[in-house]
Amino acid sequence: MVATASPSPATGAYVPAPDAYDEAFAARGTPRPHYAGVLASLAGTDLATLTAAIAGDLERHGVRFGGADGFTPFHVDAVPRILPADEWRSLSSALVQRARALNAFVSDVYGPREIVAAGVVPAGSRVHWTRKNESGTSLPASGVASTHTGTMNVLLRAIICVR
Repeated sequence: MVATASPSPATGAYVPAPDAYDEAFAARGTPRPHYAGVLASLAGTDLATLTAAIAGDLERHGVRFGGADGFTPFHVDAVPRILPADEWRSLSSALVQRARALNAFVSDVYGPREIVAAGVVPAGSRVHWTRKNESGTSLPASGVASTHTGTMNVLLRAIICVR
């Protein structure tokens, strides 16, 4: 579904498409209560200019995705995602579970390799974890997304390559 919208929802001229869920706005462009403050603070802001400034700051500080195929920019939205407490309570346990699972996987493949012994990962496979930091701590990559009805779900972003 594609929402029809003005280029700057912060101006108040934005009206979400009737068949799409908008996390910040209810019907007819009315801000949802948990977004009212941030949208008011962005009123009159050129979001394209703000987005470009954020991208420039990230690039100047070397924040980007990288891998064997080179580097790509790391995108940060100018308008933050706001999760009310009730939504966060339902998501937090799933995010913790995914972080623990990814950390356990990485610890095992770089350690005792029980997953190889169990036949889940073929022996001789090269496992590449793209989110290992310099201290060796694994950094899981999970995210959240809303469905067309507004239900928030935890996603697992696969960042492990087995070859």
